[in-house]
Amino acid sequence: FFPGAFTEVCSHEMRAFQDRLAEFADAGAAVYGISVDTPFALDEFRDQLGLEFGLISDTNREIIGAYDLAMDFSHIGVRDLAKRAVFVVDGTGTVTYAWVSDDPGREPDYDEVLDAVARAA
Repeated sequence: FFPGAFTEVCSHEMRAFQDRLAEFADAGAAVYGISVDTPFALDEFRDQLGLEFGLISDTNREIIGAYDLAMDFSHIGVRDLAKRAVFVVDGTGTVTYAWVSDDPGREPDYDEVLDAVARAA
């Protein structure tokens, strides 16, 4: 999950996952990014960054609500964006790893995420 397309930290995070996409695939993972941006914005974001994994539009906020990830940026008048978060879900649908940040400027530890994927495989 990421707060918004075209922002500096979100762009860096998506590039980091893209740079390690083969490692995640080798460990048996499918990578997806989820935000409340429109499908059109996410298509352009994916194209600009050259991402080879899916981005999911949650404009109705159902997914971020289900994972309790809504975050407000009241200082700029924006509500209900996704917190930056990573979940590893195994083949049975069980969440085996969760990382959630209340700080939108903080990125996950990509090695830790990869280790969690390997353990879930």
